[in-house]
Amino acid sequence: MQQLIFEEKWDKTIAEEDRTWIESQFENISFDDHSGISFTVLNHAFNHRNHLLVTALVHNCTDQPVTIKDQSMTWGTQATGTFTLPVAIDANYSMPWTFIFTDYSNEIDQDAELNMISTN
Repeated sequence: MQQLIFEEKWDKTIAEEDRTWIESQFENISFDDHSGISFTVLNHAFNHRNHLLVTALVHNCTDQPVTIKDQSMTWGTQATGTFTLPVAIDANYSMPWTFIFTDYSNEIDQDAELNMISTN
């Protein structure tokens, strides 16, 4: 059974309203069709530097902890970046994370998917 966890800094700083909203989004996910590592995009926005921020739930639907280190990722066809998460995600856990893309096109697809690029 998949469980939700917050990274330590998130856990200490997230507003209660945001935590409740993320928890409700998590509760509405069916994990029947999830396997491996997958993502559920929750939101996207732009920061003061005009970087694209994509907040997603990172799902580890495996039976082993997963570390994301120097991983190339895309958000649809509009954005690419390389990311490292500061913690491993335990087996059968999901964790919210915000990915900051500095390289993206001006046309943003509201329904884009977040994907890891295979290095195999």
